[in-house]
Amino acid sequence: MLTIGKEFTSFWSRRLKTLNITKIRDFNIEPTRIERPDYVFAASGLVKLGDTIYVVADDELHLAEFDLKDLQKPGKWFRLLPGELPLQFKPCKKIKPDLEALTYLKPYQYAPYGALLAVPSMSRENRVEGVLLVLDKNLKIRGEPLPVDFSLLQKHLAVQFSGLNIEGITVNKETARLYQRGNRKQGQNALIDFKAKDFLRDLHDTHCPDPEKIFCVKEFDIGKIEEQVLGFTDAICLDEENILFLAAAEDTDDAYQDGKCFGSAIGLMNANGTIKGLLEIEGKQKFEGLCLKAQNKNMLEIFLTSDTDDEKKPSALYMASLNLKDFETRESALPFASETFV
Repeated sequence: MLTIGKEFTSFWSRRLKTLNITKIRDFNIEPTRIERPDYVFAASGLVKLGDTIYVVADDELHLAEFDLKDLQKPGKWFRLLPGELPLQFKPCKKIKPDLEALTYLKPYQYAPYGALLAVPSMSRENRVEGVLLVLDKNLKIRGEPLPVDFSLLQKHLAVQFSGLNIEGITVNKETARLYQRGNRKQGQNALIDFKAKDFLRDLHDTHCPDPEKIFCVKEFDIGKIEEQVLGFTDAICLDEENILFLAAAEDTDDAYQDGKCFGSAIGLMNANGTIKGLLEIEGKQKFEGLCLKAQNKNMLEIFLTSDTDDEKKPSALYMASLNLKDFETRESALPFASETFV
């Protein structure tokens, strides 16, 4: 059972719907080394460009690419960061860059055909390496990855959020927004907003987003599944006014340790951060990646990716269809708990 916020629990419970999903494929892939598995098992971000699905995994130094025209074909890796990670799960966890979010940046001044941006969780001081991938006219990766340093931002946000854990990013014409994932004991869910033009300029100028350019932070409670707090895991812009987001209910007290997942939800918010509604996703999986497959007015087809948190189980690609009207409740549905302008 999913409940949404203290103020609206009974109201939302009467309106709640479940989103049905269909599994498309496992993320089987050519291993980076002989000793590595032939699948992605910690998928955390998802972007579709043409017939290609790009997947970022939080325990890899590479970006995974999959061909939607051939669902049986193994994916391939594209290196993002130098070096090698330990083969063992626990040593890898300690030093991995923890890339948690992947987004497509529409064409802008510094990238005329757009770019892909991979963002780390910033949950530890060593988890601050991001990557910018400029695209060509065919929406293919052009040239070498450009490193992005999130260390200044990490130091700034770690003071405000004891359980800092960035899990998503959206960028529209006006705002670049980071999604802080809350958990049971440490930290709130939050939106961290920059002016888009400032954020994009920093990516190409200093290669280091400036925390002084944050203009607004909003904290709020999304809700719970079976008494486990829902925390942001990804988000995408549908247009300049509407944002679709994922949230998971994981039994964990901090931003480092994984826990049992009690389910996931998908929600709709407006550009100001007001949540319009939530749908509970069938099953108990932790979904961490979201992208749009197709849209026809209010009707959407979306892709989702699961994170198994289990090195013996592959992550997978799922598809779902939904109607934006399923989220409609009333004009001011779920306000955030606090708002800070800086």
